[in-house]
Amino acid sequence: MRLQKERIAELVVDNDTLQAKLTDVNFNTNDVIGYLKRSVEDKDSEIARLEDSERRVRLEGENALKTEHDRHRSIEEGLRNEIAMVKAENHIMNTQLGNQHRMQLEMGEMAEKMTAMRRTLDDQEAELKRKAADESTVALVAENK
Repeated sequence: MRLQKERIAELVVDNDTLQAKLTDVNFNTNDVIGYLKRSVEDKDSEIARLEDSERRVRLEGENALKTEHDRHRSIEEGLRNEIAMVKAENHIMNTQLGNQHRMQLEMGEMAEKMTAMRRTLDDQEAELKRKAADESTVALVAENK
């Protein structure tokens, strides 16, 4: 029985030691759980901050892209208007060049007609002068007779 009492005393000491270790483990486990909870909360906060930052950056990028798109659309519209204006000016200049060419042809024709009319006029004047000279010769001859 003494052996049994010794054995019981050993078991009680072992039990107390195990209880102390269990309490230690429970404290350590609680510390670890608390640390893990804080870590998870910190990581959740970090994830939320990063998600918010990502959302802001994405929105800024989308806004910048829209602004650039609008600016390029405006530039494109301005260029299209400028092209239309240049085409209209080109059409007007082509019309003016065509009119100028026709005027030059008409002026050439008129110059040819004026030259022909001058020749005719010169020929007629020469004929009149010749007739006047013939008449004055006939009048002189008649006067002399």
